[in-house]
Amino acid sequence: MQGIKPAGLGGSSLDVDGLVKDLISAEAAPTENRLNTKEVEIQTNISAMGTFRGALADIQGSLAGLRNADDMRKVAASSSDEEKVTVTASKEADEGQYNLEVLQLASAHRLTSESFSTELEPIGSGNLSFQFGKIDPQSGQFTVNDKASVKNIIINDENNSLRGIAQAINQADFGVRASIIHDGVGYRLTVTSETTGEINSLRIVVNDNDTTNQDRRGLSRLAYDATPGGSMNLIETAKATDAVVLLDGIEIANPTNDISDALKGVTLSLNGLTEEGPISIKTEFDVQGVKDSIVGFVETYNQLVDTIQSVAGFDPETKTAGPLSGDSAIRGIAEQMRRVVGSSFNGINSDFGSLSSIGIDTQRNGKLTINDNKLQNAIDEDMLQVSKLFARTGSASDPLVRFVGADDSAVMGVH
Repeated sequence: MQGIKPAGLGGSSLDVDGLVKDLISAEAAPTENRLNTKEVEIQTNISAMGTFRGALADIQGSLAGLRNADDMRKVAASSSDEEKVTVTASKEADEGQYNLEVLQLASAHRLTSESFSTELEPIGSGNLSFQFGKIDPQSGQFTVNDKASVKNIIINDENNSLRGIAQAINQADFGVRASIIHDGVGYRLTVTSETTGEINSLRIVVNDNDTTNQDRRGLSRLAYDATPGGSMNLIETAKATDAVVLLDGIEIANPTNDISDALKGVTLSLNGLTEEGPISIKTEFDVQGVKDSIVGFVETYNQLVDTIQSVAGFDPETKTAGPLSGDSAIRGIAEQMRRVVGSSFNGINSDFGSLSSIGIDTQRNGKLTINDNKLQNAIDEDMLQVSKLFARTGSASDPLVRFVGADDSAVMGVH
């Protein structure tokens, strides 16, 4: 047998190593194919389950604006002149229409000093006492704002320049801002209240270390006291004023340009005077917002039905089943969804006891359709009953008992 030699011992034409590898590959192929097929199947199932979970999350999100009855009772507010007045409303607001005239805007008190040759020039030392309040028109006395505290600023040799005084005021952070302005000739200290309104007028009383508090020397040059006998050495460049409006002919004064207590749940933000006459303010239930939320829910529900069919249903045309066909969990969830949308709530609502009663019907394929006119009429007739079909809410038969709220553990029914 001279023609055959062991492989690797010199020139044999028989590839024993290759034959062994081929035999091993042939034996392993069926098992490997089965594992590859199983892996593809598992990945397909995982992907299908992810798609299904995503559809459930979407429908949960679509109900976010419907689950709370207060959220459904949104009030839309509008102004006929948004440049002059903007309006916002909360769920507590009532529907209504009003005429509004803005006669005066609220402003902050602003004072400025005489001109100094340099911002580093020493002015004097002592104590600056800042008070907030207003001058009583009858007595001329200063009425203190009891919601704001008096602030004393000590001025000594280290901070007695315009720059030092401005820094000391700003660092104290008590509702007054100071700055230095160059007027083209010299430097002036400006002092401004950070809060608008007549009640936040400034009174600056000086205790000057030169023992004279009312002259125009030393620290007294920064005094501003509008009471009888007081020193007004600072110049008033802007008065502290209240906002003044006429709301349906009723005059209302407010210390800020945001009036939030004239109409329940409504804030009027004043931006300018209504010099051309009254503007119209309107508040009404945001019916379109509720309708859009319901439409959004129906669309998302129908997408869930499509998703369930694609991942767990059977296509009679192609005779193929979805990757999760036969999954009991998905079947259970689908059945629960069908029961919920078809449920009767006659024990809670007297007029609208089901989704069908407001124009939302179930088709043979499981999807929902909306009768737009029927839905609109239901919302216009009784928004509260419509909200009860979606929201966690309730009511009491006794008018002296008010439903406050319920959590996730509440059981539907009449109790």
